[in-house]
Amino acid sequence: LLAGPLCDTYGARSIMALCLVLGSLPVMAIGLVHNGTELYIVRLLSGISGASFVICQYWTSSMFVREIAGTANSLASGWGNLGGGVAQIVMGSVLFPLFKLIYGPDNSDSAWRSMFIAPAIGGIVTAVCIMKYSDDTPKGNYRKLSRLGIAPKAKIMKSFRLASVNLNT
Repeated sequence: LLAGPLCDTYGARSIMALCLVLGSLPVMAIGLVHNGTELYIVRLLSGISGASFVICQYWTSSMFVREIAGTANSLASGWGNLGGGVAQIVMGSVLFPLFKLIYGPDNSDSAWRSMFIAPAIGGIVTAVCIMKYSDDTPKGNYRKLSRLGIAPKAKIMKSFRLASVNLNT
């Protein structure tokens, strides 16, 4: 519910980077879990990264013309789903055995706990690269476009209200 209005107000680039960082921190903390309640809390917080789908669709739609935006969105979401599957395979088939080798066969508990640092670091590095190397739109970043008066500054609540009453959303 918040990702769309935040993208309208601040641009998809910044919100995507924020989402990746906020989602990476609980992933990094998974190794600290010792009971079901802690797992529920960490999984709830890591679920923030699920908003990246909405942000990606918003961003892709703003980067491509209307005639091919649907194709671009389907490719982006398909690659996103593939990434989730590949992550599952890599974590179980590559990282866990590697970390188990590093910690020794008797420390598999330490291996699985510490291996979650790798995808968290990947998420944070990706967020930094997004901020450094990408734009919100083909015309530039929202902050600069807004400052120049090219793009109107959207308000979060107004954007949310308009989307709520629009039958197409």
